[in-house]
Amino acid sequence: SGLEGQVQTMAGQIAALDSRLNQTNAKADRALDNLQKLKVDRKLVLDMKQGAFFSSNSTVLTSQAKQEIDSFLKDVSGQAGGTSSLLIVVTGHTDNVGSEKYNYQLARIRAENAASYLASQKNIDPGQLVVMSYGESAPVADNRTAAGRAQNRRIEILVYRDAVTVGSGGSTAAQR
Repeated sequence: SGLEGQVQTMAGQIAALDSRLNQTNAKADRALDNLQKLKVDRKLVLDMKQGAFFSSNSTVLTSQAKQEIDSFLKDVSGQAGGTSSLLIVVTGHTDNVGSEKYNYQLARIRAENAASYLASQKNIDPGQLVVMSYGESAPVADNRTAAGRAQNRRIEILVYRDAVTVGSGGSTAAQR
């Protein structure tokens, strides 16, 4: 019967986790619904120009990149009076070397690493973070040159203000 008790406890924990995930998903869905209505408030591009770019085939955030993110966040939260009213979209990009499918995954991991840094080190609520991959499909420079490819290996952090509160129609309790 000790085992049954453990199973019951675990079932309860899983149910609680499920419920938390559903709330986070609902929050993200609401934010995405509102994304069309919102304007980008601030944008940080981490690429070669800031000395924070990814080397070819790499997904590692450099210490320089982390410093850029830190000072960007400080500016943003200073203006917004904290970060709780923000939706942060992290997009990953690659150059066109390698297959399209591989580049999509590579760009996604780059964006996820930046989002993970924001959540774990900067205490941004994961419900405020949206991760997107553009792979090689949104170049900002010419992929035929090494300098152009380096600029295309980047992440962009886009900040939308009041994303989750806009048009949510009052309290969240009413929506459950």
